[in-house]
Amino acid sequence: MNRSEFESLGNAVHPLSGRILVATGAYPPIPGGSSVIMKNLLDAISPESIVLARSRPPRGSSRDSGPHKSHFVIGTTNLPNSIERYRHLLLRNVVAERLVRLVREHSCRAILGVYPTILFLDVAERAARKANVPFIPYLHDTVLEGMSAGRFAAWGREVQVRVFESAARIFVATEGMAELFSRKYGLDVNTVLHIYPEPIPQQLPGEEDIQKSFFWGGAVYGINAHSLVRINRAIVRLNQGCRMVFATNQGLSQLMAQGIPGDIVDKIFIPLSERSRYLEILSRQDVLVLALSWPDETDVHEDELSTIFPTKAPEYLASGRPILVHCPEHYYLARFFRQHGCGEVVADRSPGSLEAAVSRLSVPGPRRDSIRRNALKAAKLFTRNQVVPQFFASIQEAIERRKL
Repeated sequence: MNRSEFESLGNAVHPLSGRILVATGAYPPIPGGSSVIMKNLLDAISPESIVLARSRPPRGSSRDSGPHKSHFVIGTTNLPNSIERYRHLLLRNVVAERLVRLVREHSCRAILGVYPTILFLDVAERAARKANVPFIPYLHDTVLEGMSAGRFAAWGREVQVRVFESAARIFVATEGMAELFSRKYGLDVNTVLHIYPEPIPQQLPGEEDIQKSFFWGGAVYGINAHSLVRINRAIVRLNQGCRMVFATNQGLSQLMAQGIPGDIVDKIFIPLSERSRYLEILSRQDVLVLALSWPDETDVHEDELSTIFPTKAPEYLASGRPILVHCPEHYYLARFFRQHGCGEVVADRSPGSLEAAVSRLSVPGPRRDSIRRNALKAAKLFTRNQVVPQFFASIQEAIERRKL
């Protein structure tokens, strides 16, 4: 999307009185859910309101098509994650100074530091203090809890203490995180949901040309692998001719290493730049799958697991397809789908429960249609008109409060 295309959409709602610096390591073409969140949010905001500081994409990557000019403050390497984080630790003072220069050059009124890249959360807080502007973290995941199992837990702890002390406002990406931060830390935070930018169907789409398949979008790893294995086994045992489609950049051998056999599996890869193709493929799947592991199946902190609301969830909801949710009852993901009646939730690990849910969702009828209608209603929570005005109002409040 170029600037003229952006302006033709009329997206510049509630423009800020001045610019904000957005510091993020997540933005296309760098893959991941946080990149999707940031692109969809920034695409809804006038380029005149944003100064975008980000990681330089790896060499050979396709260029993003957003309307915002990028200021690259650190390069991206192909080093293993642990070594890359050591590199970030060494460079954080340099990157913070680059942010300070951008704030002064563009007269930015505040800094938005985006996590889950710990470097950008760290340097955004440092730069805001040095430039004497409000600091607003936007947390897509928990910090201390999310980093608790790794060798960089001390870095996460140190940054979280500074962030909580200096933030003018704290933004989180899910209501589950907002509930956790209130209960555990006594914090009043703002929820900035992931935007679904496309129009939402007003009526249930037809079911012509629907593939007999259960669809999963994204990587398979510790936070979801065990639950996906159980779903795969349930589909195999029922033997109803269903396939399981994985839209991921992982190969079949990597899926098999996670315990998912390849006999009923189809693997596809859809780059972030081909979003319309991804949404079209979603609309033709029989059932869409959301899954999170149980706390005893992964070394990820339970408070992190229980607050996750996957980036793909709004896309699933807006497709109007039936959704199967497999995770513990107390997770925010299960509570959201039960509250809105927009998915079939299986909150225990028994094979019989999963097989029954797979069978129910595979059969057209009132239950399936009710889930689909409620999914379209729930998708409206994630529209630009719902999210962007709240985002602007909270940032403007932080800026005005700093004047007092």
